[in-house]
Amino acid sequence: MNCGGYGQCGTCIVEIVEGMENLSPLTEVEKRKLKNKPDNYRLACQTLVNGPVTVKTKP
Repeated sequence: MNCGGYGQCGTCIVEIVEGMENLSPLTEVEKRKLKNKPDNYRLACQTLVNGPVTVKTKP
């Protein structure tokens, strides 16, 4: 499934290993979709990267 970057399907969930400080704040879509996930999980389609970040895909 793919939602075209609207944050609805969840197939782009990634675990942030390093660099959380280099990411944009959580969007409202992410807050709803990730409410039962660890704090270091993000939706790649909703996240702006502003510096070095290490991620784990398909956590």
